[in-house]
Amino acid sequence: MKETKGMIVLPYISDKLKIIIKQVWQEYDFHCFTDCFHYDLPIPEWVVGDYDSITENKINIPKGVKQLINTDQMTTDSEKAIISMLDKKVKNIKIIGDVGEFVDHHLYNISLLYKYKDKSNKTNIELWSTKEKYLILSGKVSIKGAIGQKLSLFGIFGKAKVLKSKGLVYPPDNMIMKYGLFDGVSNQISSDDLFIDIEGSLLCVISSF
Repeated sequence: MKETKGMIVLPYISDKLKIIIKQVWQEYDFHCFTDCFHYDLPIPEWVVGDYDSITENKINIPKGVKQLINTDQMTTDSEKAIISMLDKKVKNIKIIGDVGEFVDHHLYNISLLYKYKDKSNKTNIELWSTKEKYLILSGKVSIKGAIGQKLSLFGIFGKAKVLKSKGLVYPPDNMIMKYGLFDGVSNQISSDDLFIDIEGSLLCVISSF
C-alpha cells in the first residue's frame, strides 16, 4: 500500500528551498502553505494559519485553494498544518522552511517533530531548512544519506542509547546521548547503508543538506 505524503511550506524559504520544492512537488499527495502564499511555487490544496500575516493579500489566493483559518493562539501555524495533514491520514510529512526573524518558532518546530512522532515509527515528520534537515528516530532505523554528509545526534528529549550503528565514521555504539551530558556532534556518513539502533528516548538527528 502506497504511503501518503504531505508537504508543509513555511513563510520563510530560500531560493535553494524553492528549487527543491519544485523538484519534489509531484512526489507528494498533499501540499499546504502556513499563513502565507508563495506565488512563485505550485499551487497547494490548502492554506492554514491564524492569518495574522496573510490578511493583506488574502484576497489574492487562487480560487480552489481551501483556506483553513484557525485563530487559536495555543498552537502555531506549523502545528495547525501538521494537524491538517494528520486529518488527511498522512503519515509521511515534510516541513520545509527557514528560521524567520526569531529562532523561537524554529525551535518549536523541532519540538513538534517530537510531539507528533510515535515510537512505532508509523508517523514520520521531518523539518528541512536551507542548510540542514531534522528528523526524530527511535528503534531500528535505516537512513538515506550520501557518503561524506555530516550528521549529528542529539538526545534533547531525554536519555537515548545507541545500541549499534553502521555507516558512520565515528560509531556511537553503546553511547548514551543526553542533552547537556553527551551528544554526537559532527559525525559523518561513511556508507550508503546507514543504520542506527536506538533504545530509550527518541533521538534528534540533524544532517547536512
